Amino acid sequence: MTVAVITVTGRARGGPGPGSAAALPYPDGPPTLLARLCDQLTTLNVPEVHVVGRPEFAAALRADGHFVTESADVAGDLRELARLARTAREPIVLLPADLIIADEALAGLLDGADPPIAALTVPARYRGSYGMADARVEDGRVVTAGSAEHVVPNPNAAFPGVLRIAPSLTKAVADVATELADLPRPDLPRPDTAEAPMEAVDLLLVGLVRSGMPVAVVPGHLRPCHRARDEDGVRTAREALEKPDDGRDDAARLAAAVKSNDGFFATFAVSSYSPYIVRWAAVRGVSPTSITALSMVLAVLAAMWFAAGTRTGMVTGAVIFYFSFVLDCVDGQLARYSGRTSLFGAWLDSVCDRAKEYVVYAGLAVGSTVAAVGSGPYAGDVWGLAVAVLILQIVRHMVDFSYGARGKPPLTRTRVTEPLMAPGVRPPTSQAAGALALWIRVTSRARAFHWAKKMIVLPIGERFALIAVTAALADARVTFLALLIWGGIAASYTLAGRMLRSVAA
Repeated sequence: MTVAVITVTGRARGGPGPGSAAALPYPDGPPTLLARLCDQLTTLNVPEVHVVGRPEFAAALRADGHFVTESADVAGDLRELARLARTAREPIVLLPADLIIADEALAGLLDGADPPIAALTVPARYRGSYGMADARVEDGRVVTAGSAEHVVPNPNAAFPGVLRIAPSLTKAVADVATELADLPRPDLPRPDTAEAPMEAVDLLLVGLVRSGMPVAVVPGHLRPCHRARDEDGVRTAREALEKPDDGRDDAARLAAAVKSNDGFFATFAVSSYSPYIVRWAAVRGVSPTSITALSMVLAVLAAMWFAAGTRTGMVTGAVIFYFSFVLDCVDGQLARYSGRTSLFGAWLDSVCDRAKEYVVYAGLAVGSTVAAVGSGPYAGDVWGLAVAVLILQIVRHMVDFSYGARGKPPLTRTRVTEPLMAPGVRPPTSQAAGALALWIRVTSRARAFHWAKKMIVLPIGERFALIAVTAALADARVTFLALLIWGGIAASYTLAGRMLRSVAA
């Protein structure tokens, strides 16, 4: 389960007394914004909620039934966040109490297992809105974050103060929060909204980005996400949340279900039309797990056709194997589109991916043996090559798994000691980290380099395409030799990259 930490710092605009924005009423719903947010968290199986608020708000919040930890300023907020993070054994999500967010947007943030740190961001048009800090997002990560004390050059997104932290990095995040809390700073208002207070979560995001921790982006553009400081703002946010879907939200959700960083073959030979299959399956209530199982069945059928040892069997098997990969893409897209993601589904998909390849290897080897001597599919005994390809793939998967399971991502960590008022400050890096960053920056600029990097590692789409094309046009020996040569290059490239990243960390 997840632990939620809600900060109550924003003051309501207008009305008598020093009321908090969290106490604003939500029409036809829970009595206050804070109560609505707590109800949402309870519904999404987040029963442990910590409320951190200013002393002047505490009495009213307690009267509404909330247990409040009082904090006088931003430094106190950061220290309390650090304390909770150090004792956490579960993921932590940080939220502002005046947040008005759709259930599915909040569920999407809470359901994610990876990456270790994720920030909810909204489109740049929200920049300057109450409670929204500037940010710059590139390649799915926050590269520059803003606050009342930090200016973001060329911002292209806004940060509403929602951050998720995995258990593996809670202690590292706590260290950053403590460092920030110990730095002297006044509670300055933002230049664009004088009534908005300094936010601890904004400052924490700045510290995480500047300390080199990778902060991934969870896009909040599919459903509205707002923060309110008066009743008019609450009313506007509610109307946006309850506005009927005119098709644009569904189209955006469908587009977001397609991975933006997929391989070349998956992007152009599958994802160009797979969303139509996804929508068709979603309307009929087909589950992602059913699609995964059907993909596995097609792979077995392809292997059986390959095992026939005829040219017709090789071509038919290649076509069936292609559609097996199409469904392999569709199951994940359907899960994201319908919100039916699960750890079991991800595990089953991964296991079936391996099984599909291995059963096809066996089918090709059998077909080569039983094919008529002198025919196109005949390549003799290729079981040795099949075993070599199998071993190569197992080793590649082991390397990837061990690197991904090393405990925490590679971090370029430095103490946050640079002047916080300086715009765009980046932490110093080692020569290896600098070389890695330069390589990523240069190669990501040109599309040819981008797709070359995607293809050289021989991802699953390229492997399936290579198997299908070589099997249909040549024979099993050509297929296995192509897999060995390309797979060997991919393994060397990947290993070199892993070593460089490890040294850079």
